[in-house]
Amino acid sequence: MHYRIHVRLLLVLSLANFGQAAAQSTFVPERTATEVAPANSLKLVLEDGTPVKLRTGRTVSSADAHVGDLVDFEATQDVQVGGYSVIPRGSVAWGRIVKVQGRRRMGRGGTVKIQLEFVQIADGSKAPLYSLKNVRGGGHATAMTVGMAATSLVYLPAAPALLLMRGQDSRILKGTEVTAYVAGNFPLDQPKVQETVALKSAMAVSTSDPAHLPPAGPNQSTGLLNFLPRRVLDSQGNEGDAVNLILLASEQELTTIFERAGWVLADRSTGIAVVHALEKPKKYVAMPMSKLFLFGRAQDYGYEMAEPVSVVTKRHHVRVWKTDYEVAGLPVWLAAGTRDIGLGGDGRKWGITHKIDPEVDGERDFIAGSFVPTHLVTTISYELPADPVREGTTATGESYHSDGRLLLVTVDGIQDARRQ
Repeated sequence: MHYRIHVRLLLVLSLANFGQAAAQSTFVPERTATEVAPANSLKLVLEDGTPVKLRTGRTVSSADAHVGDLVDFEATQDVQVGGYSVIPRGSVAWGRIVKVQGRRRMGRGGTVKIQLEFVQIADGSKAPLYSLKNVRGGGHATAMTVGMAATSLVYLPAAPALLLMRGQDSRILKGTEVTAYVAGNFPLDQPKVQETVALKSAMAVSTSDPAHLPPAGPNQSTGLLNFLPRRVLDSQGNEGDAVNLILLASEQELTTIFERAGWVLADRSTGIAVVHALEKPKKYVAMPMSKLFLFGRAQDYGYEMAEPVSVVTKRHHVRVWKTDYEVAGLPVWLAAGTRDIGLGGDGRKWGITHKIDPEVDGERDFIAGSFVPTHLVTTISYELPADPVREGTTATGESYHSDGRLLLVTVDGIQDARRQ
């Protein structure tokens, strides 16, 4: 009997000790966790559907691309979370070619399809990206107006009019801008993000000379000057004229200053040009320009200035592209200005094209001088980027040279001019 009592007593004591230990084992971690994180600190999360604006790092053509090839992109605008630039402008993104079809007979053009995969985050991790067709509810993407394809990029050139000829190769030009979206809620390493942002801020040094762009808005950095593209491309992806003008202006201010300075908007097509030339043969000065490309698209505006008799061979002309950037609340426009001085051979093919004045700085300065009498200019200055273009060739193979500076013009005076 005593033996049974002893056994029962030992079992009771053992169970009591086990319960006490279990209670202590659950209680202590709770207290420790509370002490370590006394407040609910904000966790950084890159939300599902967050848009990421990118541009291609190289030209891709259906003529030489292969399925599986990697394609590099870079972010064109900061993506901020909790006040931190978790995807800084210039961050690298990657895509992979998932379909290539070369040009075929019966006038069928080539096809290139790229699927974006990841973008580099400030904490060193990689956030996955997805295409618009996979958008789910609950993310930012459901409320966005999309201007371009998101991450499934399919470029189909227009088929030529003549059958039995091969269609055109499909090209995605360097600098083409696209929008991708973050796939799923992506938690971030907040201490590492803070450390990276602080390190970059400490190392930030202006490399321009003198580079005094007006104060940037809250979503822009002073490095915008050094991030803008330097040269335009032709339809084959060949680099050509240098970008030598930055305009800060609304669209109305842009068109107004060119018109008041005596520039004429070039005709969009040869057919329209023929009609206008027949109507006013002795006054016609709006001869069409060839299309050159920035951000994957042809110029938004083409302006020229010439004498009617010599417009075919000699003229001042400037191509203008709108960007997605703003500085001090004003849209940023880029332009490439050159002066035609005659006709010559086209280095890309057997043909005739315009020859430009190799002293391209003269045209840049001519444009600045034409703006001054309009009284619409707030500031005019010259900016030297970190990687200036001092020597180059046009897409047709003509050499040119420059001091590398960009003309910066701020246009913000239409209302003042009207009151005068």
